[in-house]
Amino acid sequence: DEGHWRARFQLAVIAVRWEMYEDARTLLAEVQALNPSHEQSAEILAKLDALEEARALDEADQAQAEAAAAQARAHLNAQGGLPDDAAIAAELDEDDWRDLERMAKAGEGEQEGDEKKP
Repeated sequence: DEGHWRARFQLAVIAVRWEMYEDARTLLAEVQALNPSHEQSAEILAKLDALEEARALDEADQAQAEAAAAQARAHLNAQGGLPDDAAIAAELDEDDWRDLERMAKAGEGEQEGDEKKP
């Protein structure tokens, strides 16, 4: 029955639970059209509107943060203060060689110490 607002309201509640907010919004608007005095549907619609506003603000904040980070990266790159990938790889390779040399020296000391023990 097209005029059965209670069934639409129950479907809207299910849609909200399944996070199908647009479907819920449509159903709740139909409930409001059929029964303008139904307070619960008006309250849920207001909460869905607030949720949408919060989501839009979060997206705007995220976009603003990404833009600021991109601008900061561009500024650093323009100053030439950041090493390129090859310089980073070379530094890592150099650190790895130093670590290997230290481990080799430490291993030689342990082996010599082991030989001295009876």
